[in-house]
Amino acid sequence: MLLLEAGRHDRPKPGEVLPAVANGLLRQLGVWTPFAEAGFVENRALVSVWANEVPSERHGMFSAQGAGWQLDRTRFDRLMVQAAKAAGVDTRFGSAVGSAVRDDQGWLLKLADEAIIARAVVWATGRS
Repeated sequence: MLLLEAGRHDRPKPGEVLPAVANGLLRQLGVWTPFAEAGFVENRALVSVWANEVPSERHGMFSAQGAGWQLDRTRFDRLMVQAAKAAGVDTRFGSAVGSAVRDDQGWLLKLADEAIIARAVVWATGRS
């Protein structure tokens, strides 16, 4: 397996909120213990204003999964990459995929300095 990361995790990223439902996913991935030990701040309530001027409130006590977490995104990304490496995944930083084209052998991924053929691709770019 190969993990290509366009960035290098050397610049701060905006923080994010990880909902409590991610608890089960972190456990399935086998990263719950390092996540819990990382000391991310629990988020017991979230107040946001998006579509109008009236704040929307969500409280963890009304969720079956409990509280979520406030993430230091750079630290969280590093934790996830460390877990991938520990599971035997080859990781490459500064390797942005320029294009992905389906061909007879799978997917042709063109990077700046090489091309890779992959049987399957998970394109998890997030938001810019």
